[in-house]
Amino acid sequence: MANEQKVKKIYVCDTDFSEREVRGYKLDGQWILILKFQGSYHAMDASCAHSGYPLFKGTIDEKGVLTCPLHYAQFNCQTGAIVSEPPICPNQDLFDIAVEDNKIYWLK
Repeated sequence: MANEQKVKKIYVCDTDFSEREVRGYKLDGQWILILKFQGSYHAMDASCAHSGYPLFKGTIDEKGVLTCPLHYAQFNCQTGAIVSEPPICPNQDLFDIAVEDNKIYWLK
């Protein structure tokens, strides 16, 4: 019998976001960023991979590029891929989430 890891489902927030809104939450000792782009919700590490600055203080443009306001590192908000040229840091880590009954849960 294979070892099965149990997924911990942690309530983050309600789905009352405006389009391209970004918010940060500290859960289980980890800052995570939740954002809404093109009607879908996404989650990633809230600390910028370049500087550790709170990435949730950044903005998302109409193409889905999330820009850190400190050194302007840019990430694809759906994939976490660094899109700045030249790339100044690794990709941003993503987190699994679930949206159920107008609530967002972090699947840890």
